[in-house]
Amino acid sequence: MSRDRTVRLLIATTVAVLSVASITCGGAANAAVAPSGAVPVTVLSTRAFTATGLEVRAGDTVTVHASGQIAFRPGAVAPATPAGIPWGPDCTAIAQQVVHTPWPLPGKPCWSVIGKIGSAPPFEIGRGTSFKAKAGGQLLLGINDNNVKDNVGAWTAAVTVTRPSGVPVTTVPVTTVPGAGPVTASHHSSSRLPTIAAMIAGLFVVGLLLWFVVARRRRADTPARSKPPAPVPAPEVRVPVAVAPGPPPAVALTTEGTAAVPLDPESTDVNIFRVGLPGGTSLHVGYSLFPEGTIVFWRVSREGVTRAAGSFTTEGGGGAQHFETLPLGVTIDPDEPAVDVSFSWTIGDVPFGYSVRRQPGS
Repeated sequence: MSRDRTVRLLIATTVAVLSVASITCGGAANAAVAPSGAVPVTVLSTRAFTATGLEVRAGDTVTVHASGQIAFRPGAVAPATPAGIPWGPDCTAIAQQVVHTPWPLPGKPCWSVIGKIGSAPPFEIGRGTSFKAKAGGQLLLGINDNNVKDNVGAWTAAVTVTRPSGVPVTTVPVTTVPGAGPVTASHHSSSRLPTIAAMIAGLFVVGLLLWFVVARRRRADTPARSKPPAPVPAPEVRVPVAVAPGPPPAVALTTEGTAAVPLDPESTDVNIFRVGLPGGTSLHVGYSLFPEGTIVFWRVSREGVTRAAGSFTTEGGGGAQHFETLPLGVTIDPDEPAVDVSFSWTIGDVPFGYSVRRQPGS
């Protein structure tokens, strides 16, 4: 093969590898990311309520976290987060052309995320909430607005429904609710490891081709010797790897959900530095170094069987220490063997996890 032909082949290969990597990374960046164990739902601002497709039973623990922005009266009002704006004269003033239409949840923040179960009265959700269902029916998510026709956009909600037995509801049954719109839940993978591995492999091939061209040129320009010259090492290829804005996870989780490397659970060098199960009825968590608004999902299990699960939203403040006491919804006898408490969260589209073993009542 001539030198010019080799160079042309090298250029074509490099362009192909970079094109594939760009398309793959672009697709990964645009994919919606749903936290592990939660069902993502698109809450349309142009519908009073959107069906989630999740059937809730009395006694189930329901956790909802919402994010994103929508616009009502585009061009006249700033975008609204799931928290909406405080209830007051501004709500009526902005919607004065339809004041005769009742609000779904008067007295609560207008243009905020609300929900209801079946035909029961609606309740406030905002950025997020967790509650125990008193009655059964399909979970619906909507907007506290008395005129949805002039809205633009949608919110994204992460919904977790857990049975009293501790088993999360992960299936999305096909259920039609009149006037509630189609089910918009869908699952997406949040891992980018295959993409990074493909980029590394492609760049390694490019490095080998570079070494091959350089070696051929040196052999052609060097006079014959009694001993062959030492091979020229392949050039080092550095690949940028995404780094989360926060610190690394306390410990990587194995496929079974247990800690791969034991750590001191009271260390302040990790995101979560304190975990306890006081009375066997609640989960006590101490944390720091989280970006504000990070949704952390937790699970209490023994030998892979979930006893309780839920989530909470972190406060910011850098190294400031924060504490959460969360009800388990069940009672774990302190005389039972120790249980595994695992946490998972996402920072900048990068998943993290932490797991410890605790004795109930500690």
